[in-house]
Amino acid sequence: MTFIYCRHCDWGQDDFYDWRLWKRYSYNPVTKILGYIKEYARPRFIKFDPGFRGGGRFHSWDVMLFSIVRALREWYHMKWPTYRKWRKAYKSGKATCPTCGRTDGFTED
Repeated sequence: MTFIYCRHCDWGQDDFYDWRLWKRYSYNPVTKILGYIKEYARPRFIKFDPGFRGGGRFHSWDVMLFSIVRALREWYHMKWPTYRKWRKAYKSGKATCPTCGRTDGFTED
């Protein structure tokens, strides 16, 4: 997994997706959503610490819906969904920061 960020502003993108669905541990929205369904489909109440929406008890289906919406939102807001697209844009000079618009401030971590 790679984290890219801009040194000139606070923009960053965490992890690229891997769309090879035949791999056991491919990382993409489909596998994330299926994992959330598998984890939270059984109806029950889950207690969370105060760091998650103020803490308290939540129904597992509410947590599942929140997690699925969050995964879809992350996918929608990704500038480069795959590492291959990022490298291609970077090498061709078309990779610009979505926040500040600069092309010379990217760092891979």
